[in-house]
Amino acid sequence: MKKNICLIVFASFIFTSCGPTAEEIESKVRKDLKKEQDSISTIELEAAKVLAQEEMERVALEEKKRIDIENKNLERFFSNVPGVMVKVNRAYFHSEPVISSIRKSYLVMGDRASIIRMKNGFAYIEFYNQNSGKSTNGWIKLIDFEIDYSDYSHGDGEGAGPDESDNN
Repeated sequence: MKKNICLIVFASFIFTSCGPTAEEIESKVRKDLKKEQDSISTIELEAAKVLAQEEMERVALEEKKRIDIENKNLERFFSNVPGVMVKVNRAYFHSEPVISSIRKSYLVMGDRASIIRMKNGFAYIEFYNQNSGKSTNGWIKLIDFEIDYSDYSHGDGEGAGPDESDNN
């Protein structure tokens, strides 16, 4: 019997001295839990980034649709108008009907031009400079123009406007 007790004590001594202590087990569990929490935080962060990107894309698409509608409305407004006048301090020419194709040349407030065609919220215009005698063609944003009512003159020097009529 003494032999068995000695073996049990010896075996439990070996078992406890060879295996991890309770503190070591707790420490390992805490480290594993921290790694898991960090992993979950990383996943949540990535999910939040994806959601934010999707929201930005949705807002950009809505803004593009709004701008497209605005451009179509401007094109309708300026259709069948013989002349336009610059209403901003500087209306810059563009090489194409896109914002990124801006050039250095511009028209100034009050300059008058004729619209040749319209696209994407821009007017391809012809401008005749009376001082230099030169004509310039190019794309300018429609939003920079207003209708030139002087082109609707009735011969008395007063502009009648495109919607006014002589039906009284």
